[in-house]
Amino acid sequence: MKGMQMVFCDRKNELKGLDDLYARDRGILAVAYGRRGIGKTTLIQHWITTRRHRVIFWNARPMSPQGQLQSFSQAVRAFALHEGTVPSDFTYASWDDAFEEILRFAQQERLVVVLDDYDQLIACGSDLPRSLQRLWDHRLQDSKVMLFLVGSNVRVFEYDVLSYRAPLCCMDVRGGSRICVHSRSPISNRACQISR
Repeated sequence: MKGMQMVFCDRKNELKGLDDLYARDRGILAVAYGRRGIGKTTLIQHWITTRRHRVIFWNARPMSPQGQLQSFSQAVRAFALHEGTVPSDFTYASWDDAFEEILRFAQQERLVVVLDDYDQLIACGSDLPRSLQRLWDHRLQDSKVMLFLVGSNVRVFEYDVLSYRAPLCCMDVRGGSRICVHSRSPISNRACQISR
């Protein structure tokens, strides 16, 4: 459908919910998951674009764990350089190192970090899901980082991200929040739940 522009409508409640989360003074962990095509990424991108938030937006792809880290490193470095060129072989030594750089960028001002297709990281055996628990507990929850984990594999998100056996389920999110977009039908005002 060339030439057609997507119309974004009827998302006032979700956008207000995201605005409210953004305004908080602690780290935010947001989880958005549901079947492909219901508007998770579109909602987040629209919110970021219309609010002109600083963002590192990264889309995970099926590749080796080392490839995942290098791809993410490239996105983080590109944010740091603004318009400079990132050497194609650049990578941080670890996920911890990449997130330390993110924390440096977020010292003075909120930074939104979107890990789209997060379920690809799990499927590829990345170390990030295990490291993220420690990063959140010790660094991110008291930062100005707003971290989105976004994906379409409902089973993976319910079992590996949000279940009691998952590394992230034990996170202390008393000061943070999660936005769960988990409807099996297209996003509606009722599909967006914000836990406080």
